[in-house]
Amino acid sequence: MPSDVLLKNLTVLFVEDEKLPRESIGRFLTTKVAVVHLATNGLEGLELFKLHHPDVVITDLEMPGMGGIEMIRRIRGMGDALPIIITTGYDDDQHRCDLADRILIKPIIFSTLLDALVSCVGQRRGPGGQAAVSGR
Repeated sequence: MPSDVLLKNLTVLFVEDEKLPRESIGRFLTTKVAVVHLATNGLEGLELFKLHHPDVVITDLEMPGMGGIEMIRRIRGMGDALPIIITTGYDDDQHRCDLADRILIKPIIFSTLLDALVSCVGQRRGPGGQAAVSGR
């Protein structure tokens, strides 16, 4: 399945507490994927996850209320195997999470984000673009 077709069918949850990156990356994603849901922290992200069951989660780690690692743990605890991409300004062991598929260091380059989306989703899809593993 060509990457542009793969992306156009995706629903993405993007969780970021900083307004400017949330809005700019969110706006960019809306031009590439079917649906984008925006959340300002892990708690809001978890609620949107339960409500919309996105195909991919992209999340920051350091956020007020509930951070990204706790949100990822809770999503994985529900048995969901969807791709999760971390965006963080920190490049150290404390900001790693084995439950995520990719870690992107900020500032986020749009082409790198798209490559990560295509790669992560492609790895989780079987022949014909069908989900290979799903917890839903």
